[in-house]
Amino acid sequence: MDCSVESLTKTSYEAMAKVFLGLGSNLEDRAQNLEIAIKRLGEVLEVKRISSLRESPALLLPNAPQAFNRPFLNLVLEGRYSGTPEALLSACASIEESLKRERLVKWAPRTIDIDILEVDGVVQEEEQLTLPHPSCLERAFVLDPWAEIAPRYSFMGKRIIDQARSHARHQPSLMGILNVTPDSFSDPGLNRSTEQIERTLDRWDAIPLGWIDIGAESTRPGSQELSTAEEWERLVPPLKQLKGRYAGKILRPKISVDTRWGITAARAIEMGADLINDVSGLRDPEMIEVLKGSNVQVVLMHSLSVPPQPQDVLTEKEHPMDQLLKWFEIRLEQLEKEGISSSRVILDPGFGFGKHSLQAVRILKAIDALRKFSLPVLSAHSRKSFMSDFTSASASERDAETLGISLGLLGRGVEILRVHDPVLHHRAILAWAHSR
Repeated sequence: MDCSVESLTKTSYEAMAKVFLGLGSNLEDRAQNLEIAIKRLGEVLEVKRISSLRESPALLLPNAPQAFNRPFLNLVLEGRYSGTPEALLSACASIEESLKRERLVKWAPRTIDIDILEVDGVVQEEEQLTLPHPSCLERAFVLDPWAEIAPRYSFMGKRIIDQARSHARHQPSLMGILNVTPDSFSDPGLNRSTEQIERTLDRWDAIPLGWIDIGAESTRPGSQELSTAEEWERLVPPLKQLKGRYAGKILRPKISVDTRWGITAARAIEMGADLINDVSGLRDPEMIEVLKGSNVQVVLMHSLSVPPQPQDVLTEKEHPMDQLLKWFEIRLEQLEKEGISSSRVILDPGFGFGKHSLQAVRILKAIDALRKFSLPVLSAHSRKSFMSDFTSASASERDAETLGISLGLLGRGVEILRVHDPVLHHRAILAWAHSR
């Protein structure tokens, strides 16, 4: 979670080195252990960015006791540190000790584990500390959260996101869809009241959810366009609700706002939004100006019309993925010229927008091709209409089909799954990880 952590920093720093730390816990209250560790790290270094939480199976030695098989919560933290790597190692060990980390048996369950992954490109091999961490490339639970906060950071001669994608256990984070519209195509009116939203969030808080995407305007075919005033009126209550719910928490889901209007994006950013999810492909000139004046991330989604019109689809003369690759290349170049770094961009192929059902399936089969940009990819296929070619289930009942497609995307260069039922997805992906 790329959240502000200035309040954690108590010291003035000079000549600071960029450091990346990997944190994990699989004993007692795992999230609380990680929260405490981050706060204490904030007293010795400047915390810049924190990934969302990931859950993974424990690493086990042969014949390890059954009691050791406890899933970990993991994250990666980026910071700035002015001391020596050895001094940082000592500080991390002290924090582990304060959280009652025991070291009696290798890879036994532990309240906290803090590994120094990288210190500004330093290479050393000492008895107490080897840099970079020798096991980074073997661990998807390190590479995946690292790629979330620094996808284009170069590590061992290759960008982190490319290192993550080459791992057999590469898996995405989850984005829960919180529609506050009365006319959504799949869950109309489900989260219209404070009480309904609370029930949804209570369920979602049981898992390490990466993102919550709030949408106030339905973009289903035939939907009515909202004014920006109407859109904002719908967005304010859930944004206030989320702000209150996660106040004071370091480890919270990032907040994404689904809007295609710059004026709405500006207001959402003022209220703490971490991400703007624009289904129009950033067509509004005011949106560009808003993004230039902020540092939030942005979803760049391919679309031909919003709401989608049946006649506006990709040409049949060329593979749909080839058309997407050309479009993304042009748009990314345009954004760079406007002063919006590609490092802030997440790519979305735009299922349901400008593609007929067979084209959507062809894009799914070729989604690996988007790796060429070395940028995070978001797949928003959940309950979409193209599934009607192979299921008779109504939109609200397509979670099984959605999950089937999601599992088929694992290990294929997709970093975020935007889904209606993230709890179901988390359970399935964790089981998948245990079976690898």
